[in-house]
Amino acid sequence: MVFQICDWGVDFPSTWAPQLGHSWRITNDIIPAYRTIPRILNQAVPQTSFAGPGRWLDLDMLEVGNNVFTVPEEQTHFSLWAIIKSPLVIGTALKDSVTSIKKASLDILLNKDVIGYNQDSLGIAASFRRRWTEAGYEVWAGPLSGGRMVVAVINLQNTSRDLNLNLPDVGVQKAGSVKDIWNGKTASNVTTSYTGHVEAHGTLLLELGGTTAAGNYTAEISGNR
Repeated sequence: MVFQICDWGVDFPSTWAPQLGHSWRITNDIIPAYRTIPRILNQAVPQTSFAGPGRWLDLDMLEVGNNVFTVPEEQTHFSLWAIIKSPLVIGTALKDSVTSIKKASLDILLNKDVIGYNQDSLGIAASFRRRWTEAGYEVWAGPLSGGRMVVAVINLQNTSRDLNLNLPDVGVQKAGSVKDIWNGKTASNVTTSYTGHVEAHGTLLLELGGTTAAGNYTAEISGNR
């Protein structure tokens, strides 16, 4: 049995709900408009440290597949719910007599990498790392099992563009491997920064492996900067 607590985050349940249940809602309800995503994420910022194995922040159900967000917005929604370790509660009709989920949305829900980040054995929620207000993007990151890290660079602007992840902002100087989930790319021996294309309100979701801590300048790293 799973005991899910809901008082819509009214009295900061992260301080008491872990002793009573397995998950707890931290905000009022999600709504069918994209502005609900940054609003919920803002409310999650001071609470991610309360999450852990058997005690999860509940960011509310998923709107993926309900035709209220663009595909990049759905990718952002699913990515951040997953890496913060929120329960991934599907909130759409996958197939019934009236409707059927579109393939692009179903592909998001079926992405094994993103599901894996949500179900990672460490059970540590990603946390907010930095926001560039005028530039219009922000960074979340968290550890994964096997010495890996997951990083999300969210495009807050309503325009598609290239965004740069400064690796030291997430405590890394070099990554032996970078898996760019939504762009379907991989890179090796990435030092100091990584740049990827992000659609409007989309997210650059990265899995970093073989990392070297920020500030650790070996001869190899210095020669490949």
